Amino acid sequence: MTQEVFNLPEATVTITFPKQLSMGERPDLEDQLSLLLRRVKRPANKDDEAVN
Repeated sequence: MTQEVFNLPEATVTITFPKQLSMGERPDLEDQLSLLLRRVKRPANKDDEAVN
């Protein structure tokens, strides 16, 4: 397994994924990461609206 760690001002983000992905699995991973980003953005957007 491989880990990518991103240090953000509010938290540390760690993503773990297999070292080898088949060509067929790559689009699935991309889709799942896109969905994750959409879920992460939703609460932030609501918090931003509350401030404005």
